[in-house]
Amino acid sequence: MALNVDAAILGHSQWKSRLSVYLKNPDQSMNPAVVQKTDECVLGTWLATEGARALSDADLTALQTAHAVFHREASDVVRRANSGLKVNEEVAIGARSPFSHATMQVVQLLTKLRK
Repeated sequence: MALNVDAAILGHSQWKSRLSVYLKNPDQSMNPAVVQKTDECVLGTWLATEGARALSDADLTALQTAHAVFHREASDVVRRANSGLKVNEEVAIGARSPFSHATMQVVQLLTKLRK
């Protein structure tokens, strides 16, 4: 399976919208343990299979690390929302948030793959 880089970028970029909606009504429908899993999305599956063969060791390690951080940060936002505490959207997923930084890292590394 070849990686559709544009779809992987879109899929990870759409998490901000999903989390924004969820923060407005954290109904426990998102499970932080599931969100944190890196091997259940298309990118994670690809990294564990074809990506491991197609990428240099340095590129693979960088993308695996950034991808894991992305899922950890998304999971942390869900965990905080599920705790019952009011989570400030700008702090949790805004431009200066760890989640936003992690998203940018994944997108930048995926964009590099496209070239």
